[in-house]
Amino acid sequence: MQAQDCIDIEQIKTDLSNIVDQCSCANPINVGAPNETVYLSNIPELGAVNVDLCIKVFGTLIIDIGTTRFRDCNFIMDKGSQIKIQASNTVFFTGSNLHSCGDYFWDGIELNNHSFISIFENTIQHSLNGIHSNGSPVVINAGHNTFLNNHFAIKISDGDIQNIRSKLTLVGNIFAQTEVLKLHWDNPGWFFNNGTGVKVDFGIVNADGGSHPCNRANVFVGLYSGYQLSRSISEIHNNIFHDFGSYIDHINTTGWAINSDFGGIFGDPSLSILNQSGWPTNHIESIKNVDFGIRNESGGTISMNIMKNVRTGVISASRIHPQIIEKNDIEASVYGILANNLARIFPSRVNQNRVLIEFDEELSSFYEPHGIYIANLGIGDRPAQIRSNRINLKSAYVGLLIEGRSSNYLNIACNSVSILETREGLESTGMKLIGGSYNRIVENTVGGQYSSSSSGNDEVNGIKIIESQANLLKSNYVNNTQIGLHFSNWNSNTMQENNSMANHDVGYFVSETGVTGDQFFA
Repeated sequence: MQAQDCIDIEQIKTDLSNIVDQCSCANPINVGAPNETVYLSNIPELGAVNVDLCIKVFGTLIIDIGTTRFRDCNFIMDKGSQIKIQASNTVFFTGSNLHSCGDYFWDGIELNNHSFISIFENTIQHSLNGIHSNGSPVVINAGHNTFLNNHFAIKISDGDIQNIRSKLTLVGNIFAQTEVLKLHWDNPGWFFNNGTGVKVDFGIVNADGGSHPCNRANVFVGLYSGYQLSRSISEIHNNIFHDFGSYIDHINTTGWAINSDFGGIFGDPSLSILNQSGWPTNHIESIKNVDFGIRNESGGTISMNIMKNVRTGVISASRIHPQIIEKNDIEASVYGILANNLARIFPSRVNQNRVLIEFDEELSSFYEPHGIYIANLGIGDRPAQIRSNRINLKSAYVGLLIEGRSSNYLNIACNSVSILETREGLESTGMKLIGGSYNRIVENTVGGQYSSSSSGNDEVNGIKIIESQANLLKSNYVNNTQIGLHFSNWNSNTMQENNSMANHDVGYFVSETGVTGDQFFA
C-alpha cells in the first residue's frame, strides 16, 4: 500500500491494465445503422428496463422513453456512434460497459435540456466527448465508475448561459489514461491524443470526498488534465491527481490538475467560485508528478494539499473575490505559489504554507524560480495577509517576492525563509519587496548558508526592498547571508525597529538613494 492510506495508486494502475474490451458477445442486439438515427421506443428488444444485454450501436440511438434503465449491459459502440437522451428524460446506467472496438472513438452520451443521467459502477472507454451536454440545465450523478482512455470523460457546456446551471456530482470515480487514444472517425490526428477528466462550463460541481474519502475520493491518473472549470461553482475535496503526462510528442508538459477560470475576456468573474482541499490526513499526496497543480482565476479557497514533483503548485488570480491559499505543502521546481491580481475589496490570505523549491536545471533558461510570488494586487482598502509561511530554497531565486505599485498595506508577518543552497550566477534573496507602500513587515526570519556558498553568486540577500515607501520593518531576524537588509533606490519614510542581523559580509546595505526616515535596529 502506498502513502494513500486506503487508495493504492499502483494497484489502480494494475487494475486498469487488466480491463479488456468485450468486443464479442452471444446474441447481440444490433441497433441502427451508420449515419442514421433510431429511437429506443422503436426497438422491440429494448424498453424501459434492460438487463444483461449485449447492444451494438451504429449511428445515433435516441432514448425517448421517460425513464430508462440499463443494468449489466455491454454496449459495443461503432465509430462515431452516440447515445442521445431527449430533453426531460431520465436514464440510469449501472454495472455496464460502454466502449468502441477497433481504431476509432465513439462520440459519447449527449444530454439535452432538463435531462438526468445516473451512472454507477460502469466502465466507459474510448469516447471523444464522454457524457456531455450542449445546453443547460442537465443533471449528472456519477459514482464509482471507471473512465478510461477517453478524450473527455465528462463535458458540460452551455454557450448561451441559461439562468439555471447544470449540476454534476462525482463520488469515487477513476479517470485515467493508459495509452495513446483512438482516432477521430472523420478527422484522425494527433490533437485528440490527450485525455481530460472533467470539463464544465456554467455548472455546479460537487466532488467532495466527505468524511470518508476512502470510498468517495475521485482519482485522476495518467491524464493530461483533471478538471477544466469555467463560470462554475465548484467544491472539490479529497480528490487525488497522480502521474499526468502528454501523449503528443511535441508537447512536453501536462495541463492542470484543476483549472478554474472566469470564462475568458467576456466572462463575468462573479460567475466562478472554487473551494478545494486535499486529503484530510497530513501525509497524503493530493497532487504528485503533475506539471501544474491548481490554477484558480475565480474566488475561493485552496487548502491542505500536499503537492510533490510539480513545476508550479498554485496560480491564483481574482480581483473580485477573496483568495485564500493556506496550509498547503508544495515541492516545486519553478513556483510554489504565484498569486496575481489578488482582490482587495475583500481580504485575501496566503498563510501557513510550506514550500520547497528545488530548481530543475533543464528549466534554467526559461524561469527564475520563486517560493511564493505575489504581484499586481488589486486596488482596495482591505489588507492582504501573507503570514506564517515556511519556504526552503535550493538553487532558487527568491523565497517570498511581493511586487507591484498597488502592493500596499500588506501584513507580511512571521514568515520563515531558509536559503539551503545557492546557484552560481543567480541572485538568491530570502524576501524581496518591489514597489508599494505602507506595508507591515514584522517578525520574519531569513537564514542562509552563505559561508558555504559559491563565490560566483551574483548576490545573496536576506531582505531586499526596492522603491517601496513608508514601510514598517520590525523584529525581523536575518542570519548568514551575504547582505542582511538591502535597500535599493527610493525608499522614503521607512520605519525600522528591533531588526537583528548576524553573520553577513554586509549587515545593512543602502544602494542608490536608499532609505530616509527614523531608523531603529539592533
